[in-house]
This record gives sequence, structure tokens and C-alpha cells, in this order.
Amino acid sequence: MTLHVSTLVTELRKFGDEKFSGFTGFPSSKADAKTAWTNAYDLYAATAIDISGDFIVTGSANAAGFKNSLSFDTGGTSSSAAADFDAAFVAYWTGAVFAVGIIPPPAGTCPNVGGTSTFGVETTSVVSAITPDVLKTKLLSVLNAPASDAHAQIQLIAQAFHEATMESVTVLITGTDTTPTPAGPLPITNTCGIS
Repeated sequence: MTLHVSTLVTELRKFGDEKFSGFTGFPSSKADAKTAWTNAYDLYAATAIDISGDFIVTGSANAAGFKNSLSFDTGGTSSSAAADFDAAFVAYWTGAVFAVGIIPPPAGTCPNVGGTSTFGVETTSVVSAITPDVLKTKLLSVLNAPASDAHAQIQLIAQAFHEATMESVTVLITGTDTTPTPAGPLPITNTCGIS
């Protein structure tokens, strides 16, 4: 599987769109809102894969960091709200780990670097960087634009999260190549986004 924006749209509509058949009710407190947003994004992100096709390790993303970073004390400005979500997004992905087992392809979107350029063994796959303010910028344009209804607004918000996830999360995969002994195996890496 890969990330699907439709998953996030559905989860956000459950607590943000009273016309949705699966609507469970608006959050009744800031704590409930934090939980709802965290659960929605966490469910969406659970299907993320690295360049080799390995899934994120369950529980390795920082859902608690996402929740704790949301203040919802934005003073009513779209800029503050966008910054609030961006901080939560960065906290979520910081330190996230992907499974190992499927080696990255020898050629593709993100080339392998080192030795023969072909992985023999994959040893780690960890989020190494999250570009800040990507989500903030995308959300700001959504929050500043008039919305025709809750469903349309949720679709735009979910799309902003989806695009930011695909564009700003970087995974570093390490391992060894296929160089035979005694010269090898040699260190090899792959740095790429997620899908």
C-alpha cells in the first residue's frame, strides 16, 4: 500500500462534516480535537512506505508528539493554525522507523550511493529529515481561501497534508552492497521520500 489522501479525507469528515454519513460528532473540547486529529493523521500515515516498499514500523512515528504539539491556541489566525499543524507534523515524523527486509532497487527515483550501487543487505531505514514549513505554507493557502462547504474544505486540508507528507519527509536507508570479500561488502545508502 501507499499513502491515500482519501483515507485522511474520510477520517477528517468523521468529526468535521456533519453531512457525512459516518459523522460521529464535533469534538467537544480541545483535548478531543487533539485526539481526533492525531488519530486521523496516524491512521492515514500507517500505510506509508519507503523507497524499498517497507512499511513504517507500528508505533515508531510520534503520535504523542503530534497530539502534544497541537495547541489550538491560535488566536483565531490562519497563520497560527497552519504553524500549529506544521509543528505537529514535524513532531510526528521525527525519529520514525521503517521496517527492513526489502532492499532498495538498484535504479530508480533515488539512486543508491556507494560501492556497486546495489544493496546486498538493508540494515536501517529511518526518517532523517522533515522539511519544516512545507505543510504550513500549503495549509495557509487553504485556510485563507473561502470554502463552499465542510467536505470541500476537508478535501483541501487533507490534500495539503498529503502533499506535505510526500514532499517533506526524507528517509535514509543504510546497508552494505554486493562487493565480494575480501574488498566488500561496502557501505551503501539511499536517501529518498516516502509514498
